[in-house]
Amino acid sequence: MFGERHAAGKIGIGRFYLHRVFRIYPLYIAALAIISVGGGFTTRMLGNLLAYNIWSNPFDIVIPWSWSLSVELEFYAAIPLLILLIRGTRSALAAPIGFSAMTITWVLWVIFAYLQLANNSLIDFEIAGNRADLIRYFQLIYVAIPVRLTQFMFGVSAAWLVVYRADILVGLTPKRRLILVTVALLGAMIPLIYNPYTQLQPSDRPFLLFDLLFGRIGFALSVAITILLVGFGHLKGLKKLLASRLLEPVARFSFSMYLFHPVFVGLGIWIFVGKEPVATVGAMQNIGVLIVAITGSIALGFQSWHLIEHPAIRFGRRLRVKSRD
Repeated sequence: MFGERHAAGKIGIGRFYLHRVFRIYPLYIAALAIISVGGGFTTRMLGNLLAYNIWSNPFDIVIPWSWSLSVELEFYAAIPLLILLIRGTRSALAAPIGFSAMTITWVLWVIFAYLQLANNSLIDFEIAGNRADLIRYFQLIYVAIPVRLTQFMFGVSAAWLVVYRADILVGLTPKRRLILVTVALLGAMIPLIYNPYTQLQPSDRPFLLFDLLFGRIGFALSVAITILLVGFGHLKGLKKLLASRLLEPVARFSFSMYLFHPVFVGLGIWIFVGKEPVATVGAMQNIGVLIVAITGSIALGFQSWHLIEHPAIRFGRRLRVKSRD
């Protein structure tokens, strides 16, 4: 999209959105249709179709793990607009700083307005049956746009630097490269300092507060730095791994695997574990479940790609060509 703006002076935002709709929605609608066979189509299903349940009530999501699809749609909706913000080196550096300040201000407001979010973990709310605060946590912190926009902005600025400031990045000295790798690793580990799915002890609260304020920002910064380093060959092993043809099926079938993999995990458990207590499950049983989950997900991904996703992408591409003409 940066290249498109550089060549034509503008971005085809409509074409971009059209491509994303035809890439995501055909298979997603098929998954929702399968689920609606048992429960019927209700207004709750409409919320899933439009992917807004995560902002209203995440407990209404009929495919529980598809909450992240709402975040993905946030990303696609915002990314062309964020690209338009970047006009030069100053804006590429200032925008992430400004968005980080917005995120910190937002989280501080949430913490002071809802002290229970800073004093309890998710498992504490779950044990107490406090669905209201569970919903509030997801709405105000986990998927809130003021939080997620900072992550998106770091990625956009990193992409801008890759496209327009290659001279700065190609000539990184070993010392500066080591500093950037260290910063990326530290930033990636910030969300790991606090586990929101354990009972919160008083000693955990400083880590929780630090994670709430800087976890998303630190992780977004680490990803952005990694993009820069990989893009200019400073992490050759990682770049080679990401470019491997062995990963092509994973990339192509990833959306189907994301939507349907729990079905095959359940099938593997039914075959290899049955009704045994979890504590008695052995290593070979876990391996069996893993094999069923991976092979089943890839096999279904192959079918859905050729029968649903690829035809939909080609149809959307023809529409974009017509709109360009």
